[in-house]
Amino acid sequence: MTNIDLNWNFDALGKIRTTTKGDIVERINMIVYEDFRRFFYGIIKRDHVLIIANVDADAVCATQILLDLFAADDVVYTLVPIDGWEGLRKALNEHGELTHSVVLFNCGATESLIPYLRPDMTLYVIDSRRPLDLTNVYYNDNIRLIVSRDEWEQLDIPNICDVEVSDSSSSENSEDEDETGVDADSESDFLEKTEQMEEDDENAESRMFASEQVEIARSSSDGENEIERGTGERADCREQSEKFTSRRRRRVSDVANSVGRREAKRRRRMEMKRHREDLLWKYHENSWYAPSSAVLMLEVAHSVGRTTVEMMWSAVVGISSQLVEYLISHDCYTTVCFDRLRAFRMKFCPDGSDIVRGDDILRLKFDDEIMLPLYAHWSLYTSMVHNDFFFCLTQMWQQSGSHIMKTLLAELEITLEESHQVYSALTSERKDAIFRRIYKHMDDEFASFTAHIGYSNKYNSCDFARAISGRISYGIVEVESPYDRFIGAQEILQKFIEGGDKAPLSKAIESYKSCLINLVNLVFMSINQSLIVSVGSFYLLCLPQEDEARILHCRHFLYIFIHYVLRAFTVSSHSKNRANRPLFVAIPMSGENTGWFLITGSMPANTDYEDSNQKSFIGRAMQKVVENFIRDGARRDFFDSAMVMIRSDQKARFFDGLQATLEIE
Repeated sequence: MTNIDLNWNFDALGKIRTTTKGDIVERINMIVYEDFRRFFYGIIKRDHVLIIANVDADAVCATQILLDLFAADDVVYTLVPIDGWEGLRKALNEHGELTHSVVLFNCGATESLIPYLRPDMTLYVIDSRRPLDLTNVYYNDNIRLIVSRDEWEQLDIPNICDVEVSDSSSSENSEDEDETGVDADSESDFLEKTEQMEEDDENAESRMFASEQVEIARSSSDGENEIERGTGERADCREQSEKFTSRRRRRVSDVANSVGRREAKRRRRMEMKRHREDLLWKYHENSWYAPSSAVLMLEVAHSVGRTTVEMMWSAVVGISSQLVEYLISHDCYTTVCFDRLRAFRMKFCPDGSDIVRGDDILRLKFDDEIMLPLYAHWSLYTSMVHNDFFFCLTQMWQQSGSHIMKTLLAELEITLEESHQVYSALTSERKDAIFRRIYKHMDDEFASFTAHIGYSNKYNSCDFARAISGRISYGIVEVESPYDRFIGAQEILQKFIEGGDKAPLSKAIESYKSCLINLVNLVFMSINQSLIVSVGSFYLLCLPQEDEARILHCRHFLYIFIHYVLRAFTVSSHSKNRANRPLFVAIPMSGENTGWFLITGSMPANTDYEDSNQKSFIGRAMQKVVENFIRDGARRDFFDSAMVMIRSDQKARFFDGLQATLEIE
């Protein structure tokens, strides 16, 4: 910790109790949110490091930053890309014996990692998925969760005292049993004990009375001289009887008080249990994504004192990949760019950077941008048609869609000839004029990063993220292994920042164009053929078996598709009810997964989010359905909780259970 004097005391639960200015403050020692050099990088660089990275663009960028740091310190490492929990288990089993430090990128934070641990192994988890699993937070010193300082201040992690009721409850039970020896949880036990004590006391009293009568009979034969002694003995017997009665009443009162205390404690335990369940339900109710792991790795590099413009570019591509997949909101993206990246922007992309930097150096610029996919490498018309805003604005799925688009171009003072030629081929004056008109028409202030080396084309960070995501996704699992897809995407990033061959990048961009065209065609088909049906409290889209649908087997295009189709479905009717229900999509699988459906969902279109985090209950609802309704026929191997595979014969049962779950909640 920095700037404050702390006294650390570790307890059995792994907490740190820190004393600051006389006040006791509870902190959690499993979460590292500052001084990354001391508590993270300075530790792992001493020995061989195992890097396990999920196959997504953000993890590729975060891994690249860490590898740049390792190259400077000559650190030996092993890189294993994975795409699910089974892959994580295999990676740790095969490579865990060779290392003591394991770094996980975008995997592992939302489920317990304790079953995956090996002796003398420490896991360092850098994952943007939320919420964090409480087992990883509290219960093992060998699991370290790396988060940013900004997010740490906003994390609402339940206190260990509130979520662990069982230990205190058992101790109370043992104390009460030692104190009274009576199981007062049962009223019948109490009555039996009380009756038994009364019977014992009555027997004792009757024995004393009989003894008294015998003594009186004996003393009567002695004459009048023994009268006084008999009178005294009778008085003693009455006094003893009163003592027995008083003791019996006290014992009954003690037992009653004990029952009352135990009943009060039982009610308190029940209240604590209900409070715990409510607390855990509230904590796990929603899932969301924190800002990019690559941005966090840039902050780690800053703590080490080794940031470079290449690392900066990797970080902004990582955060841009989250934006184009709709994992984070525009507000979250803007906040990160303006706040967390402020110092890096001032250092690596100042005003006039295009002039002061040499032609062989990577140059970055932060400026206004329009959210048209690949428009700098495509024709303007095609890019607008494949953008969700203009696709829905012109309702391109209708016959009049093309006419509305042409009318819109005329309003923007863009000729058909200009709209159909490559945007980069236009003159600088026309590009600037067209850019400003479209930017104003979209009415969504947005700024992003662009980069180029020498006289090469400029690449927007969002388009670059699309290219990397397309390289990861295109071809899908049936064709390439996770390792091949990850390394292919990493090659694009490395060669670009090193000023090398741009052919892999150009090929990835062309492949992405084809995928985006297929995706919009699927949206077109879904709306025109009315494939979306109402199922109680949600809408359901079951796509037919199509070759074009294979691109939806990966998260990137699946999330973009469900965003596009939900927005188009909402605006295609004047019914306000369409914006008030979630949408679920079932995608038929192929290859070795034939006979299975990939299912995901999206929040209602008019969801009013409390903050910039797009919190969703979709993942939690699907998890409950699998646990309560599907005993066999479900695969939850994805790191994303909102994705699950269901066998075809269990699909109807799954959606019946989903309807029941959503109605209850």
